[in-house]
Amino acid sequence: MPRLAATAFLAWALSACAREVGREPAAQALAEAKSALAERERRLTSFRLEGAVREAGKDAPFETAFRAPNRVRGVLKAEGRTLSFDGAKLYELDPTKKTVVSFEPGRGSSAALTQLLAAFVPEGYRAPVLPLASARARRLAHPRGPEAVELSSDAQDEQGRTVEVAYVLRWPSADLIEKRLSAYGTTKTLAVDEEQCDLRMRICVPRTLTERIDGTTGAVTTLTRIELNAAIPADEFAVSAPEGYATRTHELPASP
Repeated sequence: MPRLAATAFLAWALSACAREVGREPAAQALAEAKSALAERERRLTSFRLEGAVREAGKDAPFETAFRAPNRVRGVLKAEGRTLSFDGAKLYELDPTKKTVVSFEPGRGSSAALTQLLAAFVPEGYRAPVLPLASARARRLAHPRGPEAVELSSDAQDEQGRTVEVAYVLRWPSADLIEKRLSAYGTTKTLAVDEEQCDLRMRICVPRTLTERIDGTTGAVTTLTRIELNAAIPADEFAVSAPEGYATRTHELPASP
C-alpha cells in the first residue's frame, strides 16, 4: 500500500530553535497534553481530503473521508482502488481484478484500522501514534507556536534496539508542527510547511507536509481539498460491488 500518510518533518530546527519555557512537573504537562488532544478530537469529528504524495518524481493522488468514531474511506485515484472501514467491516474494491472483498471483524480488526488510518489519513489529522500512558511531555517555545508541547516515547524493537518517536504540537490547540522518528542511527522528520486554520474551531491542519531523512527530502504530501467537519453519512463507508464485480468475504487475520 503506498505511503499516503507520509507528512513533513523538521527535527533539526526543533533542536536549534526550540527552548524550554518554564519547568512544570512532567506529569502535569502530560495530563494537560492529553486533555488538549481530547478536546481537539471533540472539535474535529469528520473531514474530506484530496491531494497527492510526491516521491521520487512520481505523484500518488488520493481521496480520504473520515467520520468519528473510526470510519475511514480512502481511494487511490490512479488505480481506482478503494479501501474502507465502516466501523465493523473492512472493504477492498479493486477495479483491476473487478472484486470487492469484505473482511469480517476478527482479531486483526484493530491492526487493520491502524494501517488504513496510516495510509490515508496524514499526520495532523489523527491522534499521535505513541503510548500516551507512558509518554514524556515538556513545554517548549517554537517559531511555529509560539508555545508548543513535545510528546515523546521510547520503544524497543525485536532486536532490543531503541526507537524514539516525538511529536511537537502547538499549544494549546495541539496542532501538529513536526514529528521525529529516531532509530538505527537515522532520524526521519516530518514537518508542516503550510496549514489551513479554522478560527471557529480554533485549530489548524496541515496543507503541505515534507518528509526528510537525515536532511534529505523524501515524500511531500500536498492537500488540495480540505473540508473539516463535513457532513458524511455513515453508509458512505460501506462498499457495494458494482455490476460485474465478484464479491468475497474473509475474516481479518490477527496481526503477527
